[in-house]
Amino acid sequence: RLKLIYQTHYKEGKQPPSILSGLRELYRRDGFKGLFRGNLMTVIRAGPETSIKLTVNEKLKAFFAQRRPSNKPTKADSFIAGAFAGVIANILTFPLGVLRTRLAASPPGTYSGVFDAIHKMRVNEGKITPFYRGLQPALLSVVPNSGLQFMAYESLRRVVIGKQLRKEPGPFTFMCIGGLSALFSNTIMYPLQMLTSRLVMQGVLEKNKKGLTATIK
Repeated sequence: RLKLIYQTHYKEGKQPPSILSGLRELYRRDGFKGLFRGNLMTVIRAGPETSIKLTVNEKLKAFFAQRRPSNKPTKADSFIAGAFAGVIANILTFPLGVLRTRLAASPPGTYSGVFDAIHKMRVNEGKITPFYRGLQPALLSVVPNSGLQFMAYESLRRVVIGKQLRKEPGPFTFMCIGGLSALFSNTIMYPLQMLTSRLVMQGVLEKNKKGLTATIK
């Protein structure tokens, strides 16, 4: 929640407070429950998004592997599989992400809950459009982000398995590999995540809706 507030509320050179100060302010203003506003939608989205992404990625990797002499996908194959999996998962679950952002980053009192947010968005902003506002930068982000993440994961996994004499690494090693690959891809693609959040919050924090180019400027 703090990340989304920092992305959307601090503009024109204004610097957000430190993480600790930001959390203290959230707690002072909204209480303990306020720290988790929007978390329900995050959890609801996480299940299908991750399931779709991992399933599509594995199916595509197997498809590519069958067409390689080594029966293993190349780095390019891993990138394409990861990127396509990320696009499919993002499109299918994007409205849940919009609701998460609206609930987490809107000023207190804007929405009383998920259904109130859906109702107000449909009445005031349109039946479909507000639930897909910000999809363009999200897809621009997810293609290289998901592709790089899965490609980095596969590359690191092969390096680790090679050093361990082809023994399957343990859960902690997989956790480190996954964390490093996510850190690598998310850092590079962060500006597009910022743009997505700004566009999603148009209609709440900004009444004059801007396109992607104007938001970048």
